[in-house]
Amino acid sequence: LRVWDAATGAERFTHELEANPFCTAATPDGRFVAAEISDLGPGTNNKVVFVDAATGAAAFALPTRRRPVTALAFSPDGATLLAGTGMSATEPLVAGRGEVRRFALAAPPVVSATAVQDVSFAPDGKHYVVVGGGK
Repeated sequence: LRVWDAATGAERFTHELEANPFCTAATPDGRFVAAEISDLGPGTNNKVVFVDAATGAAAFALPTRRRPVTALAFSPDGATLLAGTGMSATEPLVAGRGEVRRFALAAPPVVSATAVQDVSFAPDGKHYVVVGGGK
């Protein structure tokens, strides 16, 4: 995982992950970078890893269900991380307002017949969009 400064183009840090992430997202306040790590075998080690954006140090990891995560997006207030999966569902990972360390899994709605390709929140955070293949 490599992070650059948008103003200068200089590399800020590199953080070695146990596998190449398929998707990443940054918290709106810039405190953390979230990266998906998928176990391509039985799926028992799937997780979203949080890296401190100031230091590049590992902060914590959040286990996900036995599906590879294919898309990530934070709500504008940073209280919810929406994780689209390779099994046609989304997992809203809800946190206490302003504290990303309190994530807990919520029930996933099924949105398409194939993998979720992208997720995003409306600017007001009241709605989210999920894009997937199929009908």
